[in-house]
Amino acid sequence: MVMEATGVARQLTPDEQQVVGAEVQEARVPDTVLPRIEQPEKRETPPAPLPRAPMPPPAQLQEEIARQTIFGIPIARVNRYEGTETEWRPLLRWAIPPDRTGDLHEIAILSDNDEKTRLRLVFAGADQGVPEDRQTSSPLSLPWRGTVLPPNSSIVVEVRSTDGTSIIVDATLTGTER
Repeated sequence: MVMEATGVARQLTPDEQQVVGAEVQEARVPDTVLPRIEQPEKRETPPAPLPRAPMPPPAQLQEEIARQTIFGIPIARVNRYEGTETEWRPLLRWAIPPDRTGDLHEIAILSDNDEKTRLRLVFAGADQGVPEDRQTSSPLSLPWRGTVLPPNSSIVVEVRSTDGTSIIVDATLTGTER
């Protein structure tokens, strides 16, 4: 880019008024100093630890226990089986405590070799009758909404290989204890 200039080129000094475009640039006021800003006080020792929060009153504790009883405590179990066993091997287990009931929400299973993987589901001691002579495909999602399990019962998910071929099976179980 070429610019045309008229007059003599000279160095401008800060003390004289300058015009840039149509705007007048005033000279800096001589002997002005920037204001000094005070630095905040610096800590040399760490702050004292805060005291531990007091325990809530017994009525509030009872209210929280009642809330958990009404709405339940969420349960999640996740596990993986890798092996070649032809006998049933536990994959997941959820034991319901003696003072609670269990609400089963879902069991999800994923196998790397559907053709050679067999499942068995046992709820509160009762086999759910998943056919062993048929292949299931995965991912397999089994929603069990509304399934309530009594206290001291359990859910067991077992797997096995049909002929000793190596299988990898992942499973998740979700539920609520009340």
